Amino acid sequence: MRNQKPKFDVWRLAQLSSALHIFQIIGSLSILGLISTVSLNFPPTYASFIICFFSSTLSAIFLVSEVCGLTKVREFSDEWVFWESTYISSFTFFYSINTITVLYSSIRWNHTNFWFASIVSILVAISFYVSLTQIARKNLENLKRSEIPKIVLRRN
Repeated sequence: MRNQKPKFDVWRLAQLSSALHIFQIIGSLSILGLISTVSLNFPPTYASFIICFFSSTLSAIFLVSEVCGLTKVREFSDEWVFWESTYISSFTFFYSINTITVLYSSIRWNHTNFWFASIVSILVAISFYVSLTQIARKNLENLKRSEIPKIVLRRN
């Protein structure tokens, strides 16, 4: 089997995973902007800053590498599955915490920007849950098609 070289393809932006990454980037940056305009010294909002910053950065990295076709290169494909699964599952958890933090802040201080940030955070968390189910489905399909020998467990 020949090794495929990475190649930029604009049509990969039309896939569901790319659309979810784009939404996660835009949503994370908008939450970051909405929370920063409040300028409240509440420590959990700093954690929300960090989550939004890393989410937008890593989503951009995964989007560019997916559009450039790095996921199809044989040397990266096995590691890619691991890193993408780790990223999606961890940020699904982090955005659940982020949503709770921003929702608490919006109820506690009743600031309009916190209310908008909580709505956007809920939508971004839902997009991470959709990404998680999509990557889990993709991993199960790859596992079924893999050439890994099946291990038969014996009773001792």
